Amino acid sequence: MDGPQFAHYYNMADMMDKLANGVISSRDEYNPIFTNEDVARMLNGDPTDGWDNVNYIDKVFGTGTNQRHSVTLQGGTDKTRYFSSVGYLGQKGNIDNFNYNRYNLRTNLETEVAKNFQLVLGVSGQVSKRHTPGFSSGGTDSNVDLGQQSWLSISRQAIAMHPYLPVTYDGLYTSTPLRNTGKPHSPLAAIYESGYKQNRGVKAQTNLSLQYNVPWVKGLSLKVAGAYDYSTSHDKNLSTPYETQMIRLPDSTNKLGYVKTIDPRDGLTTIKLGEGQASSTQLIGQGNIEYTGSFGKHHVDAMLLSEIRDNKSNSVTAYAQGLSFAELPELGLGIPDNSPIGGWSTHSRSLGYAFRLRYDYDNKYLAEFSGRYDGSYKFAGNVSGKRWAFFPSGSVAWRISKEDFMQEMDFLDDLKIRGSVGLLGNDNVTAYSFLSTYGYNTSLSLNGSLQDAIYTNVIANPYLTWEKTLSYNIGLDFTLWGGLLGMEFDVFYNYNYDILTSMGSGYPPSMGGYYYTYANYSAVDTKGLEVLIRHQNRFHVAGKPFRYGATGNVTYAKARWVKYPDSENSPEAHKLTGKRVNSVWGWIAEGLFRSEEEIDNSAWYGTRPNLGDIKYRDINGDGKIDAQDRGLVAKSNRPELTFGLNLNAEWNGFDFNAQFTGGALFEVSLTGTYYNGYDDNTIWTQTFKEGSNSPLFLVKNAYSIDNPNGTFPRITLGSTATGGDNGVASTFWFRNGRYVRLKTAQLGYTIPRKIVNKVGIENLRFYVEGSNLFTLSGLPEGIDPESPGVNNGYYPQQKTLMGGVTLTF
Repeated sequence: MDGPQFAHYYNMADMMDKLANGVISSRDEYNPIFTNEDVARMLNGDPTDGWDNVNYIDKVFGTGTNQRHSVTLQGGTDKTRYFSSVGYLGQKGNIDNFNYNRYNLRTNLETEVAKNFQLVLGVSGQVSKRHTPGFSSGGTDSNVDLGQQSWLSISRQAIAMHPYLPVTYDGLYTSTPLRNTGKPHSPLAAIYESGYKQNRGVKAQTNLSLQYNVPWVKGLSLKVAGAYDYSTSHDKNLSTPYETQMIRLPDSTNKLGYVKTIDPRDGLTTIKLGEGQASSTQLIGQGNIEYTGSFGKHHVDAMLLSEIRDNKSNSVTAYAQGLSFAELPELGLGIPDNSPIGGWSTHSRSLGYAFRLRYDYDNKYLAEFSGRYDGSYKFAGNVSGKRWAFFPSGSVAWRISKEDFMQEMDFLDDLKIRGSVGLLGNDNVTAYSFLSTYGYNTSLSLNGSLQDAIYTNVIANPYLTWEKTLSYNIGLDFTLWGGLLGMEFDVFYNYNYDILTSMGSGYPPSMGGYYYTYANYSAVDTKGLEVLIRHQNRFHVAGKPFRYGATGNVTYAKARWVKYPDSENSPEAHKLTGKRVNSVWGWIAEGLFRSEEEIDNSAWYGTRPNLGDIKYRDINGDGKIDAQDRGLVAKSNRPELTFGLNLNAEWNGFDFNAQFTGGALFEVSLTGTYYNGYDDNTIWTQTFKEGSNSPLFLVKNAYSIDNPNGTFPRITLGSTATGGDNGVASTFWFRNGRYVRLKTAQLGYTIPRKIVNKVGIENLRFYVEGSNLFTLSGLPEGIDPESPGVNNGYYPQQKTLMGGVTLTF
């Protein structure tokens, strides 16, 4: 909302709250917070009076730039080939002071060092630098594993700003306090005065292989290969405290005013500096024997391989406070912080063996059998069958179009049916869960005082072993009329069992936490199909050949819990076994309360609701709305149906390609489940959430005495003393998430060779391209169907436009 809109709807929300709380009994008794004179000051063009009309979203989010350059060199002889490239990537974010620069180098060399000996050497590396302000750009509040959290992010602070505030007042940036924390939110101060976070990274990757082609056995080769990867990064984070002029909201007795307020970061009163160094290495060794041979119409390909991996990582950090000058950011110029040093290291190894055997007869009957025998340090080595596991797979295919009885079908280019079955393994579990491990605690009560202690914090499960996925697939491929039509059709079934499951639920409190932390317990199955259709053709336009192609794909997959650690005491509706994976919990909404009589005759959630609150269905008929009425009421926020379309065309030097992506059969919740497991409002569901600005569609369509037919819950400042909870997850807030997005598109033109060859150029091509160019969906403006689960302000997907030149000598 802009300033006048904010003032109007803020007054309406304040009046509705006072009516609901009984402070006033009619609108005639209401004294508005914002007056007509205040609105006039917003529009007078003079911000020195403390009023203005500013679009802070536009102030924060601008147009970023990307640039990418590369130079390649390749060539060689009949025995030696080489390839080298250098590149640069530069990015300037949509928010000021977000910058990223990367330089990369890659070199490959293939040579015959001696008769029957082939050596391949690859070296690549990159140097990068990232610079951001002291606050993150955005994030999600739904899961800490998804990345940065959105609280105090610049995006969240931009949403919090009231539009009637001038950018600066009395020499300082202005800010808005959030009602739940009181912390000042000022996105511009966060961008320009909060300090910085810098990361410098260096990565190097090397690989070397030597292959010996055994001369006395045709098709037999021996190969050894190794790879060494190294990465290191240095972080330097400077936090500089700043002050803002925080708005003191006007009310019926006090007019708008400002209070000088310090930095919102807890305890930040002096300049702080943190530095850290992290490094990691990966060493891979492989040895394999491979044989390929043909005997008439019989073709055989066999391979045996062994592989070992060694991974190490290390990190150290140091912190100082009380620096005198931000211009001299050195640890030695401050005093130790409360937690001055930190560090960690990890070390892991894995070993595995693999084989593959392929056979085909006249490229008509095809078969493959392969397998892996892997060991993981995450499982007990002294319990038989737990650390090591065998994962086989096999496939067969019949190219029917090669049969004699199909030769008269001239329209048929290729027809093949195929089937496969395979077993895969996964060791994605916290290391050493098969052992009883110790934790460190500084607050153990002993003899009446708190003591440091080392204690057992994980109950060992020596029977942990690999999680497994058994996959079945049946497919059909065909091509007709010289490529005019092609299709691939697959039906699949995946059974994921012995899932490494956190066992925190399903046990009574009397167990006292004495149960396995992880166990091979849960199971999920997934059924689905995939369809890919291709079309390509060529004809002449204005005497020039025109080529085009289109490829469309659709994937449908539905997953359900076959086994889940449900509590035996849970109601059947609350158990996940047999239900869709990632289904959403919530209540069933039945619209809004429109009359006092309807409230009197309905069950409530919380205290007595007000007109315009959400009405929930009493599932069990006990006359109240509580957790017993909650169930799985919505699909996952991940599409069960995904689809795409790739288009390409060429004519007279011009070329074009585009990629569309989309999804359906999923739902997006405007509320969300936060990191602490509770469902609650977001900026898209509660007007003036925590004192922030609000989307115009929400306040405009909210229930009020001026809008009794409003389609959203009553407009409120969120400060009513009584009333139903409109922020819990319910069907009221779920929206169909289906969408189509133009993911990428590129248009190019290649100068005719007869022109560029005259000046020593082999190829010259100009192009323009873009990504995320547009999205079609039924969601409210500002909601991305691919956005995080809880959206209170996150860095949006960027729409990019780029032009470039490809030059070859």
